[in-house]
Amino acid sequence: TKSVCEDLFTKKGVSWQLATTPCNGFYCDLLSYQKTSHPSLSKREIGSLLSKIDLDLAATIDVRRPENMYKKIHRISMRKKDKDSLVTYSPKQHIRDKTNAMELPSSPANTITENPSSPTTESELIVSLNYSALTCTTPVLQSSVPPRIRRKRSYDQIHVNRRESRAKNKYQKLEIEYKQLKKSHSELIRQSRQQQTQIKNLKAQLSKTRIKLYEKMNTNRRNLKRVGKLRNVTGRVSDELQRNAQADRIIVQNMTQKLQQLDTEYCELEEKYKEAKEKIEEFLNGTNIPKTKEGNKFTNDIRILYYRLLAEQIPPGKIEKSIKIVVESLFPQIDAKNLQLPKASLGSKMRSCELPTVSKAHQASVLSESDSYHVNSDGTTLNQKKVQGFLVNGMTLGITDVSDGSAKAAVDSLDLQFKVIREVGKELGIKGSEDIGWRLIDSVMSDQASTQKSFNKLIKEKAHQELQERGSLDTIDVVQPIFETFCGMHLGVNLRKAQVTGLNEAVKDMDLPTNIPGIDTVVHSVCKLLGHLGAHPEYGKGVRAFPEYLSNLLDEAKEVGDSPSEEEEELKSAMSIKLARQVGSRYFVTSRNAGRILSLSKRATQFLEALKVTKDLNNLERDVLEHLKSAQVLALLKVDGLLFDQVYADLMLLLKSNELNKKYLDMNPHYLELSKHLQLLVSSPRLVLDPSIKVFTSESRLYGENKKINHRLHTNSKQVRACLYSHDDFDEKFTFPLIKKASQCMLDKLKAYKAEQLPGGKLWKPNQAVCNALGNIEPTNDLCEGILGLNDWIQKRTPNFSQRTVSAMVEVLKNSTMPWFCKQTTDVKDKIISLAKRRSEQVRKEEHALLESNRRKRKANRKAEEEKARTKRLKQIQKEEELSKIPIIATTTELEDALNDAPGTTAKQQQAAKMLIIKQQLEVRLHAKGKRLILSQKGRKKTVDDLLKELSIIMEEEESQTKASLPDNLVGSKLNHKLHDDSMNISEWYTGEVTCISEETISIKYEGYSDTFEWDKKEILEDIQNNDLLFLIH
Repeated sequence: TKSVCEDLFTKKGVSWQLATTPCNGFYCDLLSYQKTSHPSLSKREIGSLLSKIDLDLAATIDVRRPENMYKKIHRISMRKKDKDSLVTYSPKQHIRDKTNAMELPSSPANTITENPSSPTTESELIVSLNYSALTCTTPVLQSSVPPRIRRKRSYDQIHVNRRESRAKNKYQKLEIEYKQLKKSHSELIRQSRQQQTQIKNLKAQLSKTRIKLYEKMNTNRRNLKRVGKLRNVTGRVSDELQRNAQADRIIVQNMTQKLQQLDTEYCELEEKYKEAKEKIEEFLNGTNIPKTKEGNKFTNDIRILYYRLLAEQIPPGKIEKSIKIVVESLFPQIDAKNLQLPKASLGSKMRSCELPTVSKAHQASVLSESDSYHVNSDGTTLNQKKVQGFLVNGMTLGITDVSDGSAKAAVDSLDLQFKVIREVGKELGIKGSEDIGWRLIDSVMSDQASTQKSFNKLIKEKAHQELQERGSLDTIDVVQPIFETFCGMHLGVNLRKAQVTGLNEAVKDMDLPTNIPGIDTVVHSVCKLLGHLGAHPEYGKGVRAFPEYLSNLLDEAKEVGDSPSEEEEELKSAMSIKLARQVGSRYFVTSRNAGRILSLSKRATQFLEALKVTKDLNNLERDVLEHLKSAQVLALLKVDGLLFDQVYADLMLLLKSNELNKKYLDMNPHYLELSKHLQLLVSSPRLVLDPSIKVFTSESRLYGENKKINHRLHTNSKQVRACLYSHDDFDEKFTFPLIKKASQCMLDKLKAYKAEQLPGGKLWKPNQAVCNALGNIEPTNDLCEGILGLNDWIQKRTPNFSQRTVSAMVEVLKNSTMPWFCKQTTDVKDKIISLAKRRSEQVRKEEHALLESNRRKRKANRKAEEEKARTKRLKQIQKEEELSKIPIIATTTELEDALNDAPGTTAKQQQAAKMLIIKQQLEVRLHAKGKRLILSQKGRKKTVDDLLKELSIIMEEEESQTKASLPDNLVGSKLNHKLHDDSMNISEWYTGEVTCISEETISIKYEGYSDTFEWDKKEILEDIQNNDLLFLIH
């Protein structure tokens, strides 16, 4: 023990000797104790003590040099050997016999032995008797056998004896431990039985407690939930007691404490219930009218009520009356007429001046928790004014009125939003609100308008500027990159525009004898005549007469036969097809309606032909009938419907479906699949007629059995698709060139719009930084489009609202500000309301200042535009004066002579002179037609030959018009001639008769005039071409 080591190093009259060879651990612990408890002992003193203890050590080292003994023992203790192994002094070690060591005279009082049955509990135990047996004698008596003779004993016999003694000791220890374990086992069995008895008693007590709680619960309904919790707790505690028998006592004690706490809480709740019940009875009896004011100010509860009602767009003038009606209906005992509530003026002030501050507080609390921002931006024109909308991380910051549609105005607007949010956050003490700003923006979503692209470029400059103002630019090497993202729905719209452009170009290249209207014109005119807005017609009676016509045909078909025929099924499907309302182009309604119109074209043509028999068709009906009879128009409808079925419908689902839940980077493989499909259509247009073709093969859900995702499973879609993919009346020579050209234009647009998300682009194989920034970004800008749509709806509903008020309404609705506000603590609510009241006047002044600033900027912009227009007009006048001085070359022969006589001594000078002559002649002619001279085409500068060819075509047309003459047999023909009166600035039609035709003039006599008027033939030809002169009778 510790006292043995103390005796060894402190008491000089007591000496110790080792009975056997010690283990390595003995000297390790001994020296460790010496260093910690007696560091002042010298090596010589320690060596002297060790020579007296260990006789083997004294025999191997000179006793006259104790410091050498210390070094020897120190080396032994530092060896990396097992502590239980014996000490090795030298290669030829001399070991004393254990029996000789036991012959030493000893006293029982001074002998230290270890009790194997009692475990060591002192952490300071240094000398372990497991390593060696120590014997204390006073004084030390030497053995009768000399040390040298004892060392000659057999080493093997000593080890055998040692093993036997160890085995005997281990057996004794195991026997003692077995007895103790047996005793402890019986004790545990006894304790477990006692615990089971206690558990039964506790269960009985718990059942009684449960009965009491049920009785109290019936008397107090407000504590029903708490009693239910108590029942669950007691059930869980009883289960826990059954599972863990050893911890039952502790659990029961904890349960008892919880029951006491619950009883205390129950008593408190019961008292509160009684107080609340008394207050309710007083309130119902009318003895206590609720207080709505504290002094001369309304309470915060009233303001919160008004905030919530204003957020639901209830007019301030109706809130007071509505509340009183509710109180009178539910609590007739209260005199609601005397209930003091804010008037309409104060409610209006809350809406326009206080609600914006509450919204900014919500924005500051949310944005302060984000380390990076994703900005959605978009602008629009409303009531001839520009407005700009912004969202950050899905949080609507506001929709502000800007002076113009420039990128700088948009950046200034967003900067003002950030500034106000930081101010509100600082006033409320929101941690991290001071960091809200440009430097946290890492991605931007917009369309590909030039203004939005410029806005994206200015963001990085604002981030640099903000870091310079904060003085932290030196600590940041490079501002974090800002990733530009573009809306996928705008891609679809641009693909549709490219398709229409390709169709128009393909039709123009075919040189058809008749003019074919555009696909949009056809679809709009048919929808205008036969379309539906819900169940109401958009135009005329055709929308009601057409279903009735189909219904009559269906009745006639039923009368012919008993069993349903194919005609009946076709009529039923035609009656179920409804044309979608034409509301913009973001959702491809025109392409959707193209396929439906094609499936209805046969019956619609029959309807209009039948209608033509009974009455004269109006212009719209006549145009629709002409369109539906044209094979070329039906081909255009077929192409548009096929592209919608294969591309637009699935693309819209990928971008907008909540079930598919696609993110921005998830669309990369789908854009690649779309480009491959368009390339296939360009190379082989016939593939468009394959109904089993799958464009977006990586997303199998588009072609599965879910009707919400697979539009092909709809009943109407089946009928429309059957018509689209049929080969009846199909003109390959006309349709396939349309598909090829439209697909090529769509492919070019896709590669230009989504170049970064296609192979080789920056976002095709994104790194970790790109994934972190854009991993959770939506593929469309519908969030920003949504707030602009809501802003437009509120403005039309309440045109007298200021833009600041409308923006606040949009913010609290889109951000769910009121639910967030109601969840805050009372202190936070009071703080926000107090700040809103303090900032109300500041909000009003800021709004007026912003309106005045925008007004001045608009005025300056208008003056600049007027000055620009005036300068442009002066240039035009100057240009006209210059062109008027240029002699006009009338014929191609004169042009050839002028080019041959071009001045210049060298070929280069003559070529420049020819170019000048041609340019002047082209400018004169194009300026007269209101056109401009274009000197380049597709990035290539036009040569002299190109310009000469263009000029020759124009001059040939002029010559053909000049040579045209009216036939002589027009004499006596009746005509209507539209003439313009310069003095009255009006145009009127006059009826006349041709009296004479000469080589250069034509004579006409008008009714009501005795004189005959002579006209130049050129003027008459121009009037005929402009439809200002119509011949009636020849």
